Amino acid sequence: MRAALLAALLVSSVASATPPRAAVELALAGIERAPTAERVKRLGAGVDLVLIEIADDPATTATRRARAIRALAWAPSSSARAYLHDLIARRSAATGGMEVIELGAALVSLAPYGPTELPLVLRFVAHASADVRQGAAITLGTLGGAEALAALRARSAVERDPGVREALARAIDQLAR
Repeated sequence: MRAALLAALLVSSVASATPPRAAVELALAGIERAPTAERVKRLGAGVDLVLIEIADDPATTATRRARAIRALAWAPSSSARAYLHDLIARRSAATGGMEVIELGAALVSLAPYGPTELPLVLRFVAHASADVRQGAAITLGTLGGAEALAALRARSAVERDPGVREALARAIDQLAR
């Protein structure tokens, strides 16, 4: 399925105008300077397809791949959503390394798709990796709703990781307003 998804995305990339890969990579470059929504959106139509290409390129550094996954939140499209769902399915059992960073980033990047993503994101609130739980908490805070708030509060009662606890507190505060 992954090969078919990538092939379909590349064919649609060739058929449509996309920004040059070098321009997208520049937006993802650096250690201290993370990409921003404004910078990604300025790249224009087709940036989602280039971000997917970068995220799935094994020759690209792990940091840049994770940033490309996270930047997909700022270039929502049906192609980006399909890629994120596929990536989450492939990484769902990950417990360490860059796979959990990519999984957490993919969860956060689902936020623009709204409440329909809630059932999927809820599955990761109690994931073995703190990075994944943090990504789920951030997304639930954005998606909102009573079910999200209940899940965040329940996890907050048992969470031990300080970074996740902070993300849970921010999300709960955001939803309780």
